[in-house]
Amino acid sequence: MFSVIDRLKKEIERRFFNDNKIIMLGIKALVPESTTFLKTADIVAFGRLYRSKSQDLKIELENMRRVFARKPDASKPKTLLQLQQYISRVADAFYEMNRLIKIACTLPVSTCACERSFSTLRIVKNYMRTTMVQNRLQSLMILGVHSRRSRKLDLHNIVETFDTLYPQTEFSCTDVIKTYYHYELIYHILE
Repeated sequence: MFSVIDRLKKEIERRFFNDNKIIMLGIKALVPESTTFLKTADIVAFGRLYRSKSQDLKIELENMRRVFARKPDASKPKTLLQLQQYISRVADAFYEMNRLIKIACTLPVSTCACERSFSTLRIVKNYMRTTMVQNRLQSLMILGVHSRRSRKLDLHNIVETFDTLYPQTEFSCTDVIKTYYHYELIYHILE
């Protein structure tokens, strides 16, 4: 019993102390809706982990506070991603902040997402598809990783939208889909 409690305590300390705590507090300080938004100590500590120039970062934080103080509430970014999009327009003025916000946006929440991506990659890029173009591979990976959401897509609606957007194609995708479903139905009947 005590070994389980000791293990649990060590895991909590490992996960929520040292560098992990600095990272979590730093990301929290970058979220506009957070109570610690633009807190210098947290962001500078977060920046040190990623070799940011502390002096430049402090100056950028002060300038960013001034910028947001002058903006009306309706036009202020609400999420980390909105902040990144806003800062990327003036990336030269906020180089260190832009870099840290990009890092915060791309850090994985857990290893589960990475593991799911690799297992999906193994399924998508098997020996039959080794000559696949990178763009197609990326599209299939997105569909594979988010398979629950992609199963909910209405394929007929997508095909009809494609047909209306690109009427100049030599064939109608709707006709191709109907033919495909017709052959699929015949195949299942013959089984």
